[in-house]
Order: sequence, then C-alpha cells, then structure tokens
Amino acid sequence: MDALAAFVIGLLASIVGAIATGGGLISIPGLIFLGASPVTAIATTRLNLMTAGISATLRYQKDGVVLWKYIPKFLVLGLVAGVLGPKLLLGLDQDTIQTLIGVMLIIMLPLLWIKKDLGTMNVKRSDERKLFGFIVMALVLFYTTVFGGGGGIFMTYTLVYFFGMTVTEAIATGLVIAMFATLVALITFASSYAVDWSLGIPLSLGGVIGGYIGANIALEKGVAWVKLILTLVIVVSSIKLLFFS
Repeated sequence: MDALAAFVIGLLASIVGAIATGGGLISIPGLIFLGASPVTAIATTRLNLMTAGISATLRYQKDGVVLWKYIPKFLVLGLVAGVLGPKLLLGLDQDTIQTLIGVMLIIMLPLLWIKKDLGTMNVKRSDERKLFGFIVMALVLFYTTVFGGGGGIFMTYTLVYFFGMTVTEAIATGLVIAMFATLVALITFASSYAVDWSLGIPLSLGGVIGGYIGANIALEKGVAWVKLILTLVIVVSSIKLLFFS
C-alpha cells in the first residue's frame, strides 16, 4: 500500500510541478505521512524531481519553450549548489528557513500582477539585471537542492523578473536547471544512505507520468492560465510553509 500511495503522491506532485512548480510541497509532506523522516523525505523526493523533470522537459521541448542558451551558465551554479548545499545547509533550522521563504513568497507575489504583461511575454533585460539574476539564482539553487519546498517558485520568479522570460519559459527552463542540481544533490544524499528506494522508485514512476501530463496541460492552456495557477500555488505554498511546516 505504501508503494501505491507513493506512486499517487509522485503523480500528483509532478502534475502540479510541471504546470506551476511547487511539487515538492506535495511530495515531501506526503512521504513524511507515509513514515519517512524529514531528511529521508527530502532526499527521496529528489528521485521524483528527476523523473518528472525529464518527462516534462521532453514535452516542453516539443514546443520550443526551453531557453537552452541560458542553460550552460546555470548548470555551473547547479553543480556547486548540488554538491555544497546538502553539506552546508542541512545543519540549519529548517522550520525557520521555511517560515522565511513563506513570508518572502507572499511579499513577492504582487510582482506578477503589478505589470499585467509580466511573465506573459518575453522581454529583453539589461546585462546588469541578468548579472544580479545569476547571484539570486545561486541562492535559489542552494535552497532548492536542500529543502525543495518553494524553491521552484523562486526560480520562476528569478527567470521572469531578471531574465525577461514568460512564465511558461521560466518553468520549462527552470526544470532543466533544477534537474541537474537535483541529480548532483541526489548523489550526495544517496552516498549518505538518506534515500528510501522502496518509496522512491514508485514515487519516481508516478513522476514520469505526472510530469508529461502537467507540461501538456500547461502548453494547451497557455501562459495566462499558467500564471493564474502559479499564483494559486504560491498562495497555498505560503500558507503551508508558514503554518504547517
């Protein structure tokens, strides 16, 4: 029964994650409910993020919304974050960090709607804004590789605001970045025997199906719809991080 439950959790988390990020806010609590420790849940969820990311990326790539020109530079940041993040940040108080993230998500939410076209069309950004965006992305990746919850949303914020991507482009491109950082983090966690493979394998199988379904829904519904779903996910994620972490 635990394997079936893990599969369903992986399926649902990946559908949400592929549409508007935030899948970790479903999968991590779900695994804890099944009896996994918080650290094991965080580590095991990396399997789901990998398989769902691959599946969703293949679907997004068919419509050409992954902006590959940014990927090489982001992968360097992902490598550093994936190696150092689990080692440096696991000692910090997770509840305090997640509360801070919840507050920041709410504060930043109006940015999506102050300008109606923000995230609905590709906009050229200055080199200075992009440079600062790389610094912000490094911090986001450190958080994402360790805790996960809310990290994908911050990545979307960063790619939209600092790099001028549409919401759909940001989610699709962010999946590729997150996948690489997640793979490195997964290896780090696995070497410490923190991954529960009995839950991780069915979880990741659900991720394969859910990632493709979610990406397909996002592409069919359009950018404006994805922006609305992202807003809903941000509000729910903030409530979860602030009051149920």
